[in-house]
Amino acid sequence: MTTIASDGITVAADSCVTANDLRVKAPKTKLQREGGYLFGIAGDISMMEPMIDWYLKGAISTKHPRHCTTTTFTFLVFLPDEVQMFNQQSDYVDKYRYPYTTGTGAQLAMGAILHGATPYEAVKCACKVDVYSAEPITTHTIPPLPKQARKTKTGRTRRATQGPAR
Repeated sequence: MTTIASDGITVAADSCVTANDLRVKAPKTKLQREGGYLFGIAGDISMMEPMIDWYLKGAISTKHPRHCTTTTFTFLVFLPDEVQMFNQQSDYVDKYRYPYTTGTGAQLAMGAILHGATPYEAVKCACKVDVYSAEPITTHTIPPLPKQARKTKTGRTRRATQGPAR
């Protein structure tokens, strides 16, 4: 799957892509800047563009892109004070405080961050152990909130260590 980690200033992500539990020799970026926002994705990377387009058009729940395969994804929006998380299973946003980690290497990365590692170092640590995470690692600084910031349905605020909604 992936490992993404953030301390509220920087976001880091691995670039491993898998198909049927095999690593694909074509690394992909899982972080993307567009419209003044920083987006991330874990799981099915093909959902990045449709989800960015949906978010930039106002994140209207009735127009939420539906996932067309049996795999899953987690779409992330990194804002200065929180991470917004969307997935294929719900039409609302979950909000998390920093530090934040997600993906199959999330627990490894969170442990590293809580012991003083940068997000880059935390993802690098996860890449050494998690078979679904691999270098190269990309990093981005979280941009300030754009003036045209979209309002979405409010969701529950959770600590990143509580895990995703079920």
